[in-house]
Amino acid sequence: DYWTPQYMPTHPTCPRPRTPRFFLHVGERMAMLSAYQQMQMFIFSVLLEEEDMSPDDEEMIMFASVIACLILHIADAPPSNYIQPEVTGNSFLSFHSSRWNGEKGERTFKSNFRFRRIQFAHLSVALGLADQVGGDLQFRVFRTQSKMKAQWDFLLLLVLYRLATPSVYRSCVDLFGRSNTALSSFFREAIDYLYTRFAAKGVDPFIWTDCFMRFIELFSAWDVPVRNVIGVIDGNFIQICRPGGLGNVHARYPQEHYYSGKEKKHGIKFLAMALANGMLGVSGAYRGSMHDSKMMEKAGWENKLRDVQISTGVQMVMFGDAGFATSPHLITMYRGFIPLPGLTFNAFMSRVRILVENQFASLKQTFRTLGDVQHMKLGNGHIDREYIVAVFLFNCFSIFNGNQVTKALKVHSNNLEGYIARCK
Repeated sequence: DYWTPQYMPTHPTCPRPRTPRFFLHVGERMAMLSAYQQMQMFIFSVLLEEEDMSPDDEEMIMFASVIACLILHIADAPPSNYIQPEVTGNSFLSFHSSRWNGEKGERTFKSNFRFRRIQFAHLSVALGLADQVGGDLQFRVFRTQSKMKAQWDFLLLLVLYRLATPSVYRSCVDLFGRSNTALSSFFREAIDYLYTRFAAKGVDPFIWTDCFMRFIELFSAWDVPVRNVIGVIDGNFIQICRPGGLGNVHARYPQEHYYSGKEKKHGIKFLAMALANGMLGVSGAYRGSMHDSKMMEKAGWENKLRDVQISTGVQMVMFGDAGFATSPHLITMYRGFIPLPGLTFNAFMSRVRILVENQFASLKQTFRTLGDVQHMKLGNGHIDREYIVAVFLFNCFSIFNGNQVTKALKVHSNNLEGYIARCK
């Protein structure tokens, strides 16, 4: 029984038990140990048959012994599919690393994490993840449920890198200096923390209720023919792997609920509103088969605008495409048989509706993982929370760099600390 896999001596780098990598590793070791046993039996049989050994026989036995020792050494080696990370020990990837120094390091930092270093430092302090002590940043320590510790510069860099770069955890090992299992745990718990603490409320468009009158003035100055518009709405479809398909075998969801006949794909949907200050408000996630009007009903934005009208005395409206149902607080484009004035109205308002489409394109261009189908899998983490956190970070990114809405309406950037205060 000693030679069965459960009693076989294991290497510290042996893969997790009962996985394909583990059984491959076991097969390699068993083959090596079998070869070693056969070599031992060969040497023993030669010693029994030869009473008077010649120098040639002694040389042959010595050679066989060396081969047996080599086989035993190889059998104790790490598995062939084990990847040793370049950074080991307690060397986490850090904001203070020397690899970000110089112009080349700054370009690499912005390419990997989307923010500049000075913007990343400002964001960390505003979120309360770091303290400014003298001229240095001291990042706070985060403890996961599995009792692992990491500083927040490592965690925030990991979140930004995973959202910006469609890659598997194994490709992140060399950069972040931790195993793919640890990186997965860190990423999920960091996403949960940011979602609960900031993003869940930070993407609600009605945290800007006190600025709605300013939004109306900005849209009016842009010659929008509809009065009292506060934002442009639309549904955003995010394609996912088919639940139960080859790319998402472990998802136990009825796939017909997530199939969109319009898109001819499986996915989830979010209801979004592009505000005049460049911020993007989101509600969701909803099933991919749900209609835009049903999402509006579930989000309850019309009821909230009705409450705002009661408190301010101004009937504010949202503008959307023909997929929504017209109501006192929602103006849509003409549909069906359209007279000439309606065609003129649709043509003019199309340049207004494109604002929210530009926001969707900028969001997916900044965080490309949202457009990677292989990453968006139900049952593999909380992809709805990842999207919400990505929108929150995109709003922070827009405060620093602006976007197409702020350029079109000629709006100055918002205050990051003021936005974070609204999120809490």
